[in-house]
Amino acid sequence: MHALFISNSEGSALKRTRSVLDRYATRIGAQTWETPITREALEEIQNALKNKATKNMSIACYINDFTHGMKLAWVVGNRNDYDSNGRYAMETHQKPPYIPYYIRLASKLAKTAGYCHDFGKIPLKFQSKLVPGKKKGAPPESSQKDPVRHEWLSERMLTYMLTHGLSPDALEAGFNALNPMSGGRKSKDAMVVPPFRHLVTCQDALKFCVVSHHRLFSSASTDHDAPPESHGAYNHVDKKKYADGSAHSVAQYQVKEGASITEAFSKTEIFNNVERILGELQEATPDNDPEYWHGLALIARAALILADHEVSSQENPDKKAIFHANSYRPAGKTKSVLNQNLVWHLENVGETAGRYAAVFSGYELPGIQHNDIETLSQGTDNKRFKWQDTAAAFIRENSDQPSLIFNIANTGAGKTRANMKFAEAARDERHPFRVTSAFNLRTLTLQTRDAYKHELGLSDEALACIVGDETTVKLHDTKWASDDDEGWSDPQNREKEDAEDGAMDVEYNVAWQGRIPGTVAEIVKNEKTGKLIAAPTLVCTMDQIIAAGEPGRQGIHAKALTRIVSSDLILDEIDSYDPKALMAVLRVVHTSAIFGRNIIVSSATLPPILAKALISVWRQGLRIHAKLNRKNADDTTGNIFAIADRVAPAIIHDADEYRVFAHDNASSADRITKRFRIEGVINQEDFLNKSVKCAHYLHSCNHSAHGDKRVSIGLVRVANIKQCLKVANYIRARADSAPDSTVFVTAYHSKEIIARRALKEKSLDLILNRKKDSDTWWNNSEETRAIVESTETRNIVFIVVATPVEEVGRDHDFDWAVIEPSSIGSIIQTAGRVNRHRRLDLSQSDSPNIIILDRAYHHLSSDPKDKNKIYSQPGHRIRDGVKTHCEGDEILPVSSMMPSSGVISTSLIFSDDRCRFAIEDERGIEYVIQGGLQAIQDNFSWMNDWMYKKFRLRDELSQISLRYDIKEEKLKWLTFNVRNGKSEAMENDITGRVPEYEIPGNTFFSWGVEDAVQEIMKMNGGGDIKEDDLTRLSLELYEATDRDISIDWAGVVVERDK
Repeated sequence: MHALFISNSEGSALKRTRSVLDRYATRIGAQTWETPITREALEEIQNALKNKATKNMSIACYINDFTHGMKLAWVVGNRNDYDSNGRYAMETHQKPPYIPYYIRLASKLAKTAGYCHDFGKIPLKFQSKLVPGKKKGAPPESSQKDPVRHEWLSERMLTYMLTHGLSPDALEAGFNALNPMSGGRKSKDAMVVPPFRHLVTCQDALKFCVVSHHRLFSSASTDHDAPPESHGAYNHVDKKKYADGSAHSVAQYQVKEGASITEAFSKTEIFNNVERILGELQEATPDNDPEYWHGLALIARAALILADHEVSSQENPDKKAIFHANSYRPAGKTKSVLNQNLVWHLENVGETAGRYAAVFSGYELPGIQHNDIETLSQGTDNKRFKWQDTAAAFIRENSDQPSLIFNIANTGAGKTRANMKFAEAARDERHPFRVTSAFNLRTLTLQTRDAYKHELGLSDEALACIVGDETTVKLHDTKWASDDDEGWSDPQNREKEDAEDGAMDVEYNVAWQGRIPGTVAEIVKNEKTGKLIAAPTLVCTMDQIIAAGEPGRQGIHAKALTRIVSSDLILDEIDSYDPKALMAVLRVVHTSAIFGRNIIVSSATLPPILAKALISVWRQGLRIHAKLNRKNADDTTGNIFAIADRVAPAIIHDADEYRVFAHDNASSADRITKRFRIEGVINQEDFLNKSVKCAHYLHSCNHSAHGDKRVSIGLVRVANIKQCLKVANYIRARADSAPDSTVFVTAYHSKEIIARRALKEKSLDLILNRKKDSDTWWNNSEETRAIVESTETRNIVFIVVATPVEEVGRDHDFDWAVIEPSSIGSIIQTAGRVNRHRRLDLSQSDSPNIIILDRAYHHLSSDPKDKNKIYSQPGHRIRDGVKTHCEGDEILPVSSMMPSSGVISTSLIFSDDRCRFAIEDERGIEYVIQGGLQAIQDNFSWMNDWMYKKFRLRDELSQISLRYDIKEEKLKWLTFNVRNGKSEAMENDITGRVPEYEIPGNTFFSWGVEDAVQEIMKMNGGGDIKEDDLTRLSLELYEATDRDISIDWAGVVVERDK
């Protein structure tokens, strides 16, 4: 292709521009260059210019690919004079940004709340907290917990003034009315009564913003399973300390001697401003509409939180102030000093909050540029992906409202590419095109980043990526010796042990090169976090945006919300979450719908019950969006699209129509690629024995010939890590049990030294990529090739014993699989790893390539306690003692819930006569999420912490990081050293010496820790991976306490001390 560079740089920036471009291109004008060029070289030029970019630099690059003519590729530096089509304006006039009317009203509400939010800091109790203890060695008052938090007092004062007049005198009278020494407080219980149940007026919304700007309400209910019927004060009022009548309780309401509230507020316009703005809000907003005030208060509160953080971080000491807002510690000092006149603080937080509310319109944030949009909208000549073009055209033609898009295309149909094409087709062209793609796992996140960049051609101008572990990113980005262009995995599967616990301020691998808008930069401070908010396309784990639906996370919530409100949302494999975690994800869907964003949900096995829940929360969010925009909520139903690769796209209206559509797609398969049989098991020993016998039987039916030898590789999928280790060792011990057969086994799970796991994953990727040379897959690895050539028996059976990590993120093709029953979706996903690339047609064969064991391993235990454990029965993990998949007290075997043999496909989930297994799975999901769905519908529970504590994305299990010291053969704690910002290894005194286990025979892809580290360092070839990073391990805290830890050939083994 040809490239044309035009510079509009000025001053010294022009010299820098010429110094770069003259090295690469021919100058054909004073500020114009051209050259034939490759895409790689063009990217090199762009990066060279970026390294020298200043505010006076502006270089536009146009490319001619001989198909679409000249088009803008990118602009480095100032792009204000270019439109999205690359046209240059000789003169520009900037229109005021369009700010929706509801955002302007939220701005007024946020400003008013900012003026009032810290009245509760006036009393002596709080002012004393700001001063260090006077006695030598005495702790400061700030170390004592307040009987009543200052924001709760602020709301009480606001409520009093709204009745008695907005003035300094009324504020002083309000404190006197609460002071028990003045006789003004008639009942101690009056302090713990919440100010409202629903938000029905602007005064309610104002009180809520004030009282919750540090904490939400607690639940008043003692039944933690059901949504609360009223708010509680337990997050703000210590009832025990409040009731004891101590001096601390008295000081809570007293003003320090000689201080006058009237004098302190005599020169401020706060009270007049509050009265004026409230009047304006009352005229402009509806009463008795909780949905409307839910939306407005959500925005105003987030703006207030951000403003309070920003203003409080400023150093502005005022020794003459009567009341102070906070304190700070000057650099190099050991004592804190008083900071910020309280009146100044209230004024500035109010003004800043009013300004920050506009951020939630997204008006400053950049969108994907025209050239990238053109790339996304282009059609394909590949027949396999033509369905994507058909669906995109259908969406574009019918997308006149916010859209919910279900993409249930089958494995290998290119859902990753399709999701972005559908987002482009559904976009509102009046606003910047922005997308957030969120995933349950780091693996899928990084694979999708690669797909967006390499398959869709998104530039660094459009794309940012975040996962919560730097080493994972470096290992993923390492160019392994045997990688090729076929190595991009299709990120459409799921995994359950590769999750993370992150937040908006933990980031790595942020590649976006754009400019962070001024207000966002002011709010965030951290440049990388600012890029994550501003980048037109963000690919991240769900952990990074989950706080958008969790108002109780305060500043993290507000930052995540700025991302969600301004971009459309893609959720891949949403059914990979545990049922409780699903509610946390559904809250993000609801929040996104409040702002009218398009949402794309992608999964081949999305059950109808989850589709129903998604439609419900999405429509509830749309109702709030309609109310905010003064539209009839009953008429704003949005568009629901159902998209698949085998049937024509359709508009649907409910979950029943979704199920019919999904069934039609499942029934349109062009061939049968998976056949199964159910195998009965009677006890745990039989379970282990059948795992071996079924493996040999499946090998006999599904293998590749190599001369006189028969070679296969199969998967034995079990429920958890402990079981994985047990099954792997059992199979290895019986490696030669079948006639003329030899078995080689490896274990694949997450409880592993990072170097060994990374090397195992890359090795499995090589041999299980069977898009080419499918019959001689063992030749892709020196180790497996050597095993096949040196083994003398006729039957050579390779077995991977794996936990659910194999279900997702791995683009593997096994010959066969033995599956322990869990959910029906998990069975289908595991089956998706069998005959995945080759797609051999089994229509004329009765032999299975999958065997499902009839019962779970734990259920077969002779110990009654084991039968109540997680993984003891089929279905999703439900920890509340609820029984599904059973009749009475008897857990049903799989054979009584689905056909004893047949074809594995999504018809098991979607057909009219779908199996009982699928019905029981849906019942389990429904039981868990019904309370959360009710809470979202009531427009009440979102204001207290019940829903956010009950439905978390991740379990609250404390994790610790360990590092294996190869020389000392010890596991060491990793602690964070604040002084130098690095992780330093601290010796673990509990476990002592942890020697490595020798690698036994009849195993493959199993290495010692030192060997695995050296192999990766060699492959990394001078990269920035450090050896210490490769020997890390994460364990739950309970696993590292009073446990015996060893390193086995199959992984890290944790046993209870004897």
